[in-house]
Amino acid sequence: MNQDAWLSLLSGIGGTAHPPHPPMESLCLADRIRAISIITGALSLIQSNGGDRRNWYVGIAWNPESRLADGHGIQLHSMFLDGDVYKYWDAGTEMLARWIERDLVEKYGFDGGSGGGGVIPPTYVYVFLQNDHTRR
Repeated sequence: MNQDAWLSLLSGIGGTAHPPHPPMESLCLADRIRAISIITGALSLIQSNGGDRRNWYVGIAWNPESRLADGHGIQLHSMFLDGDVYKYWDAGTEMLARWIERDLVEKYGFDGGSGGGGVIPPTYVYVFLQNDHTRR
């Protein structure tokens, strides 16, 4: 991307607030393998539990169970409770977690958005089936 395109993008003129999503080929081989594994896992979760991809939320966190329960209202699994349908994976780095999150939203039609993070880098990718009691 040339300098004029970046300046236009940063000023909010003529486009989205995010630079173009880099292709998978731009990732190193280890990151590609991890990304494919996580994306395949998320798609398999949908296939085994049903529902439209737009009803599944994807996000990133450094502590996925806390984020799912406290942030989204997910009922976590326990020996006494079946809970909601969710899963999370360790992407290893914040950069890869953000790349996977964005790919699932833009390419595969999941609900979600960019963001998340804080003092501790979010390296986990999570997905869950949205219900009446859950929060985006």
